[in-house]
Amino acid sequence: MFLVWWTGNQGEACPAWFRWAGWFLLAVAVGCGSPGSGKVTVSGKTVFRGMGVEEVGIQVYRPGQEEVGPVAQARSGYHGSFAVRLPPGIYRLVASGSLPAGNGRRELRGEAEVKVGDRRVDRVVIPLRDGGLENRP
Repeated sequence: MFLVWWTGNQGEACPAWFRWAGWFLLAVAVGCGSPGSGKVTVSGKTVFRGMGVEEVGIQVYRPGQEEVGPVAQARSGYHGSFAVRLPPGIYRLVASGSLPAGNGRRELRGEAEVKVGDRRVDRVVIPLRDGGLENRP
């Protein structure tokens, strides 16, 4: 029934200008949808001695505002890959994790700075350095 009314078949159920107005309003509604979040994806890897490290916690700070706390957090996954969505700005990514080492764990830490614009940022590498051994029973 709606299709018959919309197309005007069966004896011009609605005037042509009405159909054009309907299409125009539909186009405006689709084009004026809610704006995006203004955030873009930042992705990369956490790396120790050339290899990706999984399960590394990543905290994202605005430089000089560390006392406020992180603006975002992520965790590295398969082969050390991570992704986080951020609004434009400059950020400091701080990573910390560990690897098994003998009877304990080797603590790893690293950081990187990234500038986020209006486009996706890929291939950010957070180099992890050896933070020492922590013995765990």
